[in-house]
Amino acid sequence: MIYRKATPLKMQFGSGGSSKSKAWKDVWGCGQGINAIKSVVSAADLVERLGHEYKQAQQRVLAA
Repeated sequence: MIYRKATPLKMQFGSGGSSKSKAWKDVWGCGQGINAIKSVVSAADLVERLGHEYKQAQQRVLAA
């Protein structure tokens, strides 16, 4: 795969009247998920945690 350095003069943010140009194809974003992942856990641990959180939430709703 060849990576090319983008220059502002060549970036296309809209179609410019042409339906062939696609913003998602011409402009690449990054950084939206930075610091979103706090830890990596096994699927079994995640399922156990979600089950526990569900039971806690269910108890709060039933108590209200």
